[in-house]
Amino acid sequence: ILFMSDQFKRRKPRGVIVWDFDGVLFETGRHRLDAQEALRRIGIPAQAVLRVLPPIGKSGHFSIAKLVGGLRAQKIFISEKRIRKIFHDQLLNGRYYSSAVDMMLHRLKKGGFLQFILSSGMSSFQYKKMFVGCNASFRGHFSKLMVTTKPKYVMLLKVRKKYPYPPMLFIDDTKSNLELARLYVPEIITIYYSNVRQKSIKQLERTIVRHATK
Repeated sequence: ILFMSDQFKRRKPRGVIVWDFDGVLFETGRHRLDAQEALRRIGIPAQAVLRVLPPIGKSGHFSIAKLVGGLRAQKIFISEKRIRKIFHDQLLNGRYYSSAVDMMLHRLKKGGFLQFILSSGMSSFQYKKMFVGCNASFRGHFSKLMVTTKPKYVMLLKVRKKYPYPPMLFIDDTKSNLELARLYVPEIITIYYSNVRQKSIKQLERTIVRHATK
């Protein structure tokens, strides 16, 4: 899904920022806990959900279909449609994408940065979180929204090939992703950031601008 603004077509960007989504821009941990609570309210024990998550993690990325399959294996029968509605309503009401993050992304775009999302997971579920769980201005901050099940450095290499000259920054909350990016992507600047730790958004913005102006 591509969103390219005219301003970036006309001039060279000040820098290229590739953002992770879960745990960086989106409060994934809080969303997960709220979803578990919503499932508990309709009679699904939290322990049953927790038993499903490790096998899903080993088999790949999270999906509603895998969650429903794991619950059915425990003799908990509930329609996939109902589970999807619970997650949809949770995204609508949960406010897992803050106004402070939205304003930071707006300032960075206005300041000349070209921004991308690079998220791991099942595309249908990830796009649902982006388009339902974030406000309408979210997608306008980015030139491209990418979801992959491959190692992230593969996609980062493609971005670097297209934009070889501006400073390129990759921001993620998984250290192994950052390490692989430094290993395989030429001259990439990596920044570790996790919104679980409640680090300052303003400090993150200052770090980005400092790296881009070196």
